[in-house]
Amino acid sequence: MWTRNNRIAAYWTTLAAMLALIGPLAQQCLADFILWDDEELAVDTHHSQGLLYGTSSVTIIPGGSVTALYAYDTSIVDISGGWVRSLWAYDRSSITFDARDTRWVPPLEFDVYLQTGAPSPDDATCAYTGIRGTFSHTIPLEGHPWVERIDYGSYSKYLVDDYGSVNMTKDDLELDVYYDANGDPWRVDIIQARGYNSTSIQNRFIIDFKFCGEVIVEDWAGRLLGGTPHYGESIELHLPDDWSFFVGDPVLGTGILSGEWFDGTPWTVTIVENASTATIRVVPEPATLALLALGGLLLIRRRAR
Repeated sequence: MWTRNNRIAAYWTTLAAMLALIGPLAQQCLADFILWDDEELAVDTHHSQGLLYGTSSVTIIPGGSVTALYAYDTSIVDISGGWVRSLWAYDRSSITFDARDTRWVPPLEFDVYLQTGAPSPDDATCAYTGIRGTFSHTIPLEGHPWVERIDYGSYSKYLVDDYGSVNMTKDDLELDVYYDANGDPWRVDIIQARGYNSTSIQNRFIIDFKFCGEVIVEDWAGRLLGGTPHYGESIELHLPDDWSFFVGDPVLGTGILSGEWFDGTPWTVTIVENASTATIRVVPEPATLALLALGGLLLIRRRAR
């Protein structure tokens, strides 16, 4: 016999399947360019959205720009000028930045879990359990449509919606992030959001806050920890001892990548999606490559002695 919860779960499973089909079609309707199979394109003007499939490739050169770029399958993206505002790397896609003086800003993000008793993120009828259930989704702070960033000079305020519903209010999670002179985050102030008493925060979700992949605030609203919210707390951020980024190494995770093109023009891109099977890499300028090669030869000679 099917219970009401069975019917709700089946409904949301069917809806999710439909959205999985509709989502790519909606993307394609909004795209300025779509590349298939082995098609190639050099971008030297502005485009709002681009999609790559198959073994297609795109080269973005000075004068070119793409607001949102999606790479699927084994497609290839080479960026040597201009700018890309937000980047999604899926499947076995490969993205290369030909640049110098590159910086990788550590990612700040929320991991959202369903509370037990909630069959789906949209279900607002379940009773509050306060028990962590299945993982639902991640919300990165940078470049995400559910997040509004307001800059105030010494810090940035982030207003976050926890699920991105149709009537998105961006009032469920609020925090102030302070950045040092290098652009790295060093402190987070947890602010009581206007939607603190919303149904989603109370009855649907347990939300963790992560820095560099590590949980620094477990259960943002305090449901698991005696019902005491974390609002009003100030947390200092410290880069892990093993945190590093070297030009030529793959970029891991999501966050903000910035640098300069070889002509000295600065650029910044928000990496919204970076699949574990995809490759995002910064290629150093020719002079740097020569120095790296020379260093390798000297090391080989030293070992040979």
